[in-house]
Amino acid sequence: MSNLKITKKNKGTGAGGKNTTLNGGSFEKVTSIESKLLEEGFSKKEFNKSKQYYYEKVLGDYTLIYVSQRGLRTFMEQFYNTSAIRNPDEAFIIINNKYKTKKPVLNILEKKYQSRDGSVDIKLWAGPSIKREYEIYYGDKFDISYAFSLSEYLEKKMNSNCKKWIILNKIFIEYDIKSFYDSDTKYLDQVYNWAFDTKSTEKVKPPIKKDKLKDIEV
Repeated sequence: MSNLKITKKNKGTGAGGKNTTLNGGSFEKVTSIESKLLEEGFSKKEFNKSKQYYYEKVLGDYTLIYVSQRGLRTFMEQFYNTSAIRNPDEAFIIINNKYKTKKPVLNILEKKYQSRDGSVDIKLWAGPSIKREYEIYYGDKFDISYAFSLSEYLEKKMNSNCKKWIILNKIFIEYDIKSFYDSDTKYLDQVYNWAFDTKSTEKVKPPIKKDKLKDIEV
């Protein structure tokens, strides 16, 4: 029994107090895509009525937009006469300038940090509902995609053989929710390619397939 490791659970939300807040802050910096955007030639711009900023780049027939947390609301108010029901960690918009009838693509990225047992992971199960919330809120104005950026601890959980995580992966596949991991050396490239995949604006998204999870014993 001397080799048995006891893992202490986080209290409350699983944020783990001050230490995890500091680690979470570092996680936010590591996963920030802003340096990548500057490398790719994006321009940093300020909103008309706010000191907040957004990044913009014209690529062929497309305008690519990035907004950080709380920036989505301001962007929508300034350019689309609407607002935002939530403040996603990062949001990416692809606008087709050639075919104005094409709906812009809105890609939402939420970041979740957890370093030990706790309840932050519960928010992952809410992903499909929140994605659907965006779809209902914006109606036919945008095509919505949704993804998570996850810390190393959550990555291990997602890749484990635990039944509940196997089920969560299956749900993510059904709802087309991506997962990106900060431990991946190609993290920024992967997020960038997903966020600004202009080919996705031409795709017809298949309806969500909901089966009865017959291949998973619970």
